[in-house]
Amino acid sequence: MHLIGVIGSQKATEKAKKIAYEVGKLIALNNFVLVCGGLEGVMEAASKGAFE
Repeated sequence: MHLIGVIGSQKATEKAKKIAYEVGKLIALNNFVLVCGGLEGVMEAASKGAFE
């Protein structure tokens, strides 16, 4: 099992959140496991990308 951590600001720009979403999506599509806090901003966006 491969784990990938994503961390970032709660007060992220829309551009940063869009990138984080795409990163989360790619992590899930490649059968990796996303590890993050999931609290707002970058981490929330990455979590949504991995989930959707």
